[in-house]
Amino acid sequence: MGSHGELGGLARKSQDVGDVLAASGKDIVLYETVGVGQSEHDIVKAADVSIVVLVPESGDEVQMMKAGLIEIADLFIINKSDRDGADRLSSMLKNVLHSFNPEGKIEPPIFNTVGTEGVGIKELYRGIFDHVDSMIGLGQLDKRRLARYRQRVSALVRETLEDSFWTDDKKELLYKVTKTSDSITDAPHIMAEALLGNTDEE
Repeated sequence: MGSHGELGGLARKSQDVGDVLAASGKDIVLYETVGVGQSEHDIVKAADVSIVVLVPESGDEVQMMKAGLIEIADLFIINKSDRDGADRLSSMLKNVLHSFNPEGKIEPPIFNTVGTEGVGIKELYRGIFDHVDSMIGLGQLDKRRLARYRQRVSALVRETLEDSFWTDDKKELLYKVTKTSDSITDAPHIMAEALLGNTDEE
């Protein structure tokens, strides 16, 4: 499913589709985001395990990697690890993980693969399930699923309320006072209060 510009890296209905697949008996559902370097944090709200895939050419990318990305990654894969620079990337990534890994979080393991040749795939497969077992043992998986459920309910309530709030009259009022920069006379929070007051009158 195309993300269609969604900032979180996933299409809005990706989680719903994942629910359908899980309900149909699929034990494993894979989501692929639009990629590292963009806003990929929605994947945490959708998946039990988040995996970041890098290639040897990602060295500069790792140096600029934000702590936020380190926090959401459960595992790292260095694909195309037969290329020059793979060892350097692995060493660099380990240093970054050591610097940013939050206390109490399982340090993300790093796997080297060559996808086109199947190298490292079996080790990765076992590593994913070993990591899940560790999360279960520490109570992290259940905690993550509960948090995800709360977030999804909150998001759906917010979307529903926002959709019902923006009537044609309210949109017209907002556009009317934002025709030009000179036409804006109130601070954003005052305008928001006016729109909310308009709701009470309705």
